Amino acid sequence: MIVIPVGQEHGEVRREPWVSYAIVAFNVAIFAFLWIASLRSDVPARFEAKATEVTEYLARNPYLTVPPELVPLYGRRAITLLEERGASTQPPVEWVVRRQQQKLNALAGELFAVARELPLLEPGFVPARPDLFAAFTSMFVHAGLFHLVGNMLFFFATGPFLEDVFGRPLFLLLYLLSGLFALAAHSWQNPGSLAPVVGASGAVAGVMGAFLVRLRTSRIRFLCVPILFLPWIRFRFLVPAFLFLPLWFAAQFWLATSSTDPGSVALWAHVGGFAFGAAAALLVALLSIEKRWIHPRIEGRVSWNQNADLVGALEAHERGDLETARLRTGGVVRQNPSNVDAQRIACDLALAAGDWPGYAGHAARLLDLYVARGESELATTLIGETPPQAIDEMPLRFLQRAASFLDRQGEENWAARFHRQIVAKHGETNAALRSLVRLAELARQEGNPREGREALLRAREHPECSGEWRDLVEKRLVLLPP
Repeated sequence: MIVIPVGQEHGEVRREPWVSYAIVAFNVAIFAFLWIASLRSDVPARFEAKATEVTEYLARNPYLTVPPELVPLYGRRAITLLEERGASTQPPVEWVVRRQQQKLNALAGELFAVARELPLLEPGFVPARPDLFAAFTSMFVHAGLFHLVGNMLFFFATGPFLEDVFGRPLFLLLYLLSGLFALAAHSWQNPGSLAPVVGASGAVAGVMGAFLVRLRTSRIRFLCVPILFLPWIRFRFLVPAFLFLPLWFAAQFWLATSSTDPGSVALWAHVGGFAFGAAAALLVALLSIEKRWIHPRIEGRVSWNQNADLVGALEAHERGDLETARLRTGGVVRQNPSNVDAQRIACDLALAAGDWPGYAGHAARLLDLYVARGESELATTLIGETPPQAIDEMPLRFLQRAASFLDRQGEENWAARFHRQIVAKHGETNAALRSLVRLAELARQEGNPREGREALLRAREHPECSGEWRDLVEKRLVLLPP
């Protein structure tokens, strides 16, 4: 089974994410260049010969201590077998063992010296020999194609959207500093390692950490291929960032602290990069850096001058020519449905004209955009200003989004109004079943068990109530008095 991130639920940004494009292009170009150079190099053959020499020396002297940097090359299982054999072998006198250990350490050093000559590893960062230039170059070098693709997929599912809210200079600074902090964390845990570290995973982890803090309500889209040799059998699903990213971090931290065989993965670099990115995003929020400086500058650059039709629509609206304003705004919306400004103007024009179906369509899309961007205040304002005449026209998508958003904001009573609207207008859908269960829970919390029981009884009769849903409903019915 393969599960990979392929983007966000709503892939809209205000400006082209040129920094993200450049980072991806730079990583791909460098990998291609170094990979071709590595194919023409004699280093792989020399490395294999030296590795064979080290292995044979260990096999002849199993009682020696394996240098830590060799453990990822052999794996914990092989090391364990070697230790068991060493325990049953009578070592020579102490001074001989000491001399043999020195030779083994020297052979390990020679092995990694050869490895560092490989073009794909030469720009890597060596913890035993820290170098600031190598720390930067290592962030843009990858040891293999899957290493590159994996990092870039995770980066492109989060990076462009963080760049959109943080701005290009701050985003680039975050990326680079996350990479440096990730290497510092790896070096802290492996201070004497001679193994070169390459890859953007530490910097990407920093972007993911900052994404969790700033855009936690966004939902990341994943592609699942359950059977590898049947790639046409696949499906996509969405996972909220506030659920997936903490689980990813917890898994990396657990592996880093408990795994006896981390292999060639720099787990502490992932932990350090993610922690730094999250802390940096918290600092940006606490100091209001984005709100006070970044957001106004970006909005000033991408505002009305980005589209002449929007400017014309505003001018027509000011003249009272609503028909021209609607036509010009409609053209922009059809060309780019993700244009927040156009959707906002279209909502206002539909509201002024009493066009409730039109208002409903634009408001539903606008709410999606606000929630995806983490614009909680704007989303709340939009929901609150929706006139009663338009509620009946609102599509199910708007009602669901409004209800779930308000639930997360702690506005349960307000959210309940939308849950009731879903049940009333879309009673046969799975969304109505979810809303009935949620209404029952809200009634129980408010000390109204009778209303909660009525909602659960309606849920039990719902055509979609089967399997896990029925089990859940039955369990909750038992908790409420008849």
